[in-house]
Amino acid sequence: MLQGKPRFALFFLAVMSFCLVSGSVLFYAFGYRFNFERGVFIYGGSITLKSNPVQIDVKIDGIQIPAKDLSRLNQSYHISGIIPGEHAIEVSSPGYQTWTKRIVVKSGISNEFWNITLPRQNYEIVSYPGTENLTRYFQSPEPTLFAGIYGNARRIGVQIYDTDQEINRNLYSQPDVTFAFEKNENLEWSPDADRLVFPILSEGKRHVLAVDIETKQTRDLSAELNQFTMMRPRFNPAIQDSLLYRSEGKLYRLDLNSDVPESPLQPLLLAEHVAAYDLSGSDIYIINSEDGILYRFGANEEHPDFRPIIDTPLTDIDSETTLIVYDEYRIAFLSKNGALSFFNAYLSDTPLRVLADQDITGVQFSDDGKKLLFFSSHETFVYFIRPWEVQPRRDQDSIWQIGRFADEISFVQWTKDYEHILYTKGSQVFITELDNRDRRNINELIRFERPPLQVLSRVSQNQIFFIKDNSNESVELLSIDFPEFNNFFTQ
Repeated sequence: MLQGKPRFALFFLAVMSFCLVSGSVLFYAFGYRFNFERGVFIYGGSITLKSNPVQIDVKIDGIQIPAKDLSRLNQSYHISGIIPGEHAIEVSSPGYQTWTKRIVVKSGISNEFWNITLPRQNYEIVSYPGTENLTRYFQSPEPTLFAGIYGNARRIGVQIYDTDQEINRNLYSQPDVTFAFEKNENLEWSPDADRLVFPILSEGKRHVLAVDIETKQTRDLSAELNQFTMMRPRFNPAIQDSLLYRSEGKLYRLDLNSDVPESPLQPLLLAEHVAAYDLSGSDIYIINSEDGILYRFGANEEHPDFRPIIDTPLTDIDSETTLIVYDEYRIAFLSKNGALSFFNAYLSDTPLRVLADQDITGVQFSDDGKKLLFFSSHETFVYFIRPWEVQPRRDQDSIWQIGRFADEISFVQWTKDYEHILYTKGSQVFITELDNRDRRNINELIRFERPPLQVLSRVSQNQIFFIKDNSNESVELLSIDFPEFNNFFTQ
């Protein structure tokens, strides 16, 4: 039986062991880790991950992180107590492609990755019957309704498809004419999805046609008005059954009077000396070709009150200039040679600046208006209109080059999260992330035997549509579900 000093020594040893173990547990719980090289406790860093899909496996430096150590909160995962230094992180999920980064973890700081997207290794492809002759696809305001155009040397036509009822029908067909889409022109749906407007070329003249979806009644607006220079017809967002168009430098409003189809058309002159126009909300924006000033007025005004947006005259403006408006504070100008200028009202000193001197072929705003995607046939860029505090931080009024390619790219567009860019290179379709920490993850979504005729992301429906060009001179409309649909209750 232990007595005296030996008994006290054993008690003291037990107390010291308890203190060391409990202290180590507390240090570990608060994010401290013991560094054996230095012989001291170091306050670790952390990593926060939010991914699509939600269920993921995580490895750090090749070591699997146990599920119990992945603290899940609001569909994100938090890993704490990581030793400061450089680490390799890998995110994977069965059936999906892997996402990897090399990151530097710092003491007491969290590395946050909020926009990880893992494409599937193989997608289930949906095919739409009756689309064997399509050349372009145009989504309507109704989720299940779209139009497709087809054509050859002998005949062109428009078909309407209802994916919910699996119905397709011919809406318009005409021999010996061609479609006459100019740059940045599309087949236009009315806001109620009950009417289409599109241009054709017949006997050397440009005609704009309006077709009623239900009755199939077709009106040749150009012939009725004896006006064969109608450009960029757009439905008026403020007045039902009202069309806007530009002709010979003038902007008109045309009330189609759907209730009285035989009534004569009476265009209303809204503005003269119009180099370009665009719509945003319930306003019309125009560039005056004489003074170079950008103006706006209400789309429901018969006698417009022209309100200048920018006092400084715009240069190099002509009838081929494209105006792309998000709102009165964010406006892009694309010249015919691809020079891109941008008006950013959030910049107090120089709100109007040049983003690119030439060769830009397309521009797209992000849904929140904080980013502008612009691209050429070989490069993609993003301009940050507003500051971005979420990691990775982006400075206001900065430009990131996202990709540069030896081969030509096409169908460049945002994906649903506006943190990835979709594009086609040859017969392959890719996405790339914006995150520039370490290398950018670039993933192939799908590949075809021949380059697709069209690629269109429908962000509201989590779908991407493709017009596949088959080798037997027929085509086919296909779609995949992308990105994965995740909600709060995803398990």
